[in-house]
Amino acid sequence: MITKPYFDSNVFIELMEGAEFLSFPLRSLMVRLRRRGIPVVSSELVLAEVLVPARARGGPSLHRSYLDLLVFSGAVELHPISRTLLYSVANYRAITGAKVPDAIHVVTAVQCGCPVILTRDDRMKLPDGLTRIRSDDPDIATILDAYLQ
Repeated sequence: MITKPYFDSNVFIELMEGAEFLSFPLRSLMVRLRRRGIPVVSSELVLAEVLVPARARGGPSLHRSYLDLLVFSGAVELHPISRTLLYSVANYRAITGAKVPDAIHVVTAVQCGCPVILTRDDRMKLPDGLTRIRSDDPDIATILDAYLQ
């Protein structure tokens, strides 16, 4: 079974709009993952979190670039926000006090069997078994290799 990394919304923003020191390692990582046939996992929540700001910052072309990456490229598996997921999110929030968006990302990552979550959000509360990898680490691809089969 191939394990897959989970990206929170900010990773996609860094990838698409970040300064070169942020976006280049993430672009390189995406190329490596595609070559290995490993998709990135995220929640459909990412669409709500990135599309409106993208249109405001970059207009229709940036909005379309996000759709191309997230929906049409095949490089990203977007998982739906279901009632069952929300029950688990509510339980997770009751235990951790996490914010709703963070809890949706974490619970989706866990339910999808992702061993790692890429984020720069150090406040995101993670359960045992889910490892945070900072998306601004320049050696991100090397670090991920240790977790992905």
